[in-house]
Amino acid sequence: MRRQSNAVLLALALVGATGTANVAEDFRVENAVYMGDEKKPCVESTTIFHSGVVYDYLKSPAEITVFEDRSFTFVLKT
Repeated sequence: MRRQSNAVLLALALVGATGTANVAEDFRVENAVYMGDEKKPCVESTTIFHSGVVYDYLKSPAEITVFEDRSFTFVLKT
């Protein structure tokens, strides 16, 4: 599971690394990752973009990642 968490962090870093000053409308993305032909996802999360901050809520293990472009930092909360 740590590999999937690292992938989420990398994706959020790439979103923040674009360097644009424009802030899009607030929105959310429901994510599900499937392995092979499995019917049940191995990873589920919700990513919320709000006022220039990205929040990623991982369902299991319960984990929150916050990316604030202003401070160039990641905050991990479990």
